[in-house]
Amino acid sequence: MAGVNYTSLLPGDEDPNSLLQRIARTYKLTENQRLFVKYYVEYNGNRMKALVDAGYSPHNRALVTDKANKSEAAVKARTSLSVTGSILMKNKKIQKALQEYRESYVAEKKKDIEADVYRIAQTRATYDFRDFADVIVGDNPEEIREKIKELPIELALCIDSATVKYHGSQAQKFSVDFKFADRDKSIALLSKLTGLMVDKKEVKHEGQQMPTINIAVLHNDSKGDK
Repeated sequence: MAGVNYTSLLPGDEDPNSLLQRIARTYKLTENQRLFVKYYVEYNGNRMKALVDAGYSPHNRALVTDKANKSEAAVKARTSLSVTGSILMKNKKIQKALQEYRESYVAEKKKDIEADVYRIAQTRATYDFRDFADVIVGDNPEEIREKIKELPIELALCIDSATVKYHGSQAQKFSVDFKFADRDKSIALLSKLTGLMVDKKEVKHEGQQMPTINIAVLHNDSKGDK
């Protein structure tokens, strides 16, 4: 993968809404047509949903979108809307607007995804194990799971899995096994994303891969025996 390009791919760093307004002016689209172009692209080609949200359906929304509704009114409404959609899709102005907006929309989404991948790879490649110390405290598995859900996103991204174990009614002990991110693989991915690595063998990491870590959560005697 090539290095991440953090420069906006939209013309002149134009945001999607401004871009769509410009496209609408260029092709002299009505407001309904502009909204149809917007929703058709953003809904990944779901024509019926785009038509409804663009205001082309005079009927109750549920009447059109509920495919399980086989009543005469529902079938008639969907048929009418389908015809409207076919007419719109044959409109040359709509076709050009869709193509232009789709290309820029996809490019913008691609940029966002690349940025997210870079952020996650960087977090997993550079986490400090000390940040994980003493983050789990609880007397039962349910409480532990809730604590895990509350972990900061930066820590959660570095955990591949978490398994809660019960060690018997007499022991009154619970533990959670964390399997952490493979640091070497994360560094390799980060190097690719930043364009630093030509060959995978060039990436070196002096530390050892973190093993599976067991954090014991002991029963609090002050609360009495369970």
